[in-house]
Amino acid sequence: MINNTPDTSKKVFLSSLNRMEQLGTLYDWVQSLSNAQAKDTLDHINIKKDITLIQGELAGIGRRGEDPTLSTTQKINRERARYRDWGAWFIDRVLPQIVTLITLAILYMTFGGKLP
Repeated sequence: MINNTPDTSKKVFLSSLNRMEQLGTLYDWVQSLSNAQAKDTLDHINIKKDITLIQGELAGIGRRGEDPTLSTTQKINRERARYRDWGAWFIDRVLPQIVTLITLAILYMTFGGKLP
């Protein structure tokens, strides 16, 4: 196998071979280079996948409550449900107290109460 380093002994060895052996040696050399390039490319792809996974994990740190599998429509519906939940909370918790205060004020004014 011939390396791509310029070594005179390898050049002498290659020139001492007949034409078919030279072609076979060069073919093996080119094949080993393409295999090395394929391995480098595969390593590069694997590194890109790892980087993508790490970036996804880092992006998910800020959004712990969000489910990444939800579609946009499902996220919109979830936000609308939060608003409806707020409305239900307001009607159940706050509105009865306001109505009670207004009713007490009307009763107070009706039965002779004076405002300061």
